[in-house]
Amino acid sequence: TINYETDPPGLELNVDGRWVTTPHQETSVVGISRTVEARELIILSDQIGIFSEYNTGQTEKILNFNASVEEMTIIANYDLAPAGDGNGLFGEYFNLTRSFSNDPDFIRIDPEINFDWGEGSPDESLLGNDFFRIRWTGFIKPPVDGTYTFYVESDDGARLWVNNQMLIDQWVPQGATEWSGEIDLIGGNVYPLRLLYFEDAGLASVKLAWSSNLIPKDIIRQNFLMTEEITGLNDQELQELEIFPNPSNGKVYLNWNHKNEDLREITIMDSAGKQLLILNYEQNFQSNFVELNLNSLQPGMYFIKCTGGNGNTMVQRLIKN
Repeated sequence: TINYETDPPGLELNVDGRWVTTPHQETSVVGISRTVEARELIILSDQIGIFSEYNTGQTEKILNFNASVEEMTIIANYDLAPAGDGNGLFGEYFNLTRSFSNDPDFIRIDPEINFDWGEGSPDESLLGNDFFRIRWTGFIKPPVDGTYTFYVESDDGARLWVNNQMLIDQWVPQGATEWSGEIDLIGGNVYPLRLLYFEDAGLASVKLAWSSNLIPKDIIRQNFLMTEEITGLNDQELQELEIFPNPSNGKVYLNWNHKNEDLREITIMDSAGKQLLILNYEQNFQSNFVELNLNSLQPGMYFIKCTGGNGNTMVQRLIKN
């Protein structure tokens, strides 16, 4: 008898060419050659696991052994680390329209894109069952280097950009259909992500997944999606650039306290990084405390980039209601 286990428990192992969920037990002919393979990387709800070794001491992920007379136990051990603290993507929902030029009917943060509304609506009180549009924007932080395949399954159409590169362009009425595109990403880096979706009539669904040579195909989880991770500001940096109130209905106050240098330029960008407005010292403001009137901006997510006299820059997210 051969027992196959993992630490942590419940993970998959490839036993003689077949993936099984542990713990798993098989009866074997004595002396026959057996093979077990562990995944190099696994993703749990809030942790990433990197394969370390088998209980035999072998550190290669493929283990070959001969079945013995005595009962055997093979354990694949993983080292665990936090998977990330993402909060999802920023969603803008538009009712009864075929474009994104109007103000959204409502906005929210969606932890992941894995929706099947059937003949219903994302929010029955705010959106009809048909002819609505959604724009998701934010950032994605892959855990490891690799060529990533992104998948969008949608009913009806969808478009996807990662790192400002269009991977999927299927802006057509269709039943639930999956499309994919590939891009090379560096683990730990943060990349902009934008997903557009429309529903005409009938059933409605949209799902966003990924895979790589180390990551099995899966819905992209909240851990790796974020609405505002653009500079990795720590608590001290957040105190050096204060923007309030946030979210805002139009009027915003900005307080720059960065390293004894004066504020010289303020740049307002949309969620895709496009510059919308540039304000300069003396011409538009005269101190490090600035009042901004953003009533002309449509509701949505924006970024405010501040540049000091020595060239230091800081960026923070702003939500305009």
